[in-house]
Amino acid sequence: MMSYSDITSGNATRILNLAKNVSKKFDVEVVFDGSKSNNAGEWFEELNIKFTPYLKSLYRCVQN
Repeated sequence: MMSYSDITSGNATRILNLAKNVSKKFDVEVVFDGSKSNNAGEWFEELNIKFTPYLKSLYRCVQN
């Protein structure tokens, strides 16, 4: 799963909850815009969460 939002956004909460449910049956990796200093919290610590500073700029290029 991939989100151009950073992990502190409301969109991130929806994605993390979906990923948590899907991860019960499948391997899931979630990629967010931002740096590793962002924290998802204890509730999502079993998820494989990655960060990259480039997603938001890539998303803008695709829209144009």
